[in-house]
Amino acid sequence: MRTAFLLLVLANLLFLSWTLGYFGERPSGREPQRLIEQLRPESIRVVSSPVQLPLPVVCKRLTGFASPVAAEALKSELETALGKSSSWKLSLNNEAPATEYWVGISALATSALLEKKKGELIAAKFTGLTVVEEGKDGPYTILISRFPDEAASKRFLEAQSKTLRTARMITRESEAKFSLDVSGPVAEVEKRLKELLGTRALIIQACDAGDNAS
Repeated sequence: MRTAFLLLVLANLLFLSWTLGYFGERPSGREPQRLIEQLRPESIRVVSSPVQLPLPVVCKRLTGFASPVAAEALKSELETALGKSSSWKLSLNNEAPATEYWVGISALATSALLEKKKGELIAAKFTGLTVVEEGKDGPYTILISRFPDEAASKRFLEAQSKTLRTARMITRESEAKFSLDVSGPVAEVEKRLKELLGTRALIIQACDAGDNAS
């Protein structure tokens, strides 16, 4: 019995030494070795694809059209020239006439009276005056300031009653406005827009500037 036990211990020791490689290179084929050979970490490469950033976009507003028909005609012409695959966007804007509320001095019969009143207003620190000639030789109207509504214009008149004794609220109808917004990649729009417009006498400004102006 003791001999059998010693032989079993000796066999286990021999097997352990063999698995640890004491008798030469360990045979391949076991799972850890196969896994190492299959992975080959030195052959693994991380490939990163370039990130496509969106192109910066600009919006230009074209104004100065004689009619909405002229704006629509230009829109159709640009769409044809750019083609269906273009990334440009074109949109028409039609602003209907609206009532404007002004404070001004009207019924100035002569140019001499007009100049006198203008001088008085400038001396009183009123700037940005607009002169409207109602006829060939008068009468004239001086528009001093524009307000968003009737109540605001009346408050201004009350506050300036001592200085603007002959001024009153004046309502006028604004002209209809037609514009065309052109938006697309900055480089393309800056390069091609004027070329596409040709000799048209239109005003080109940033869409944001047009919104602020209105």
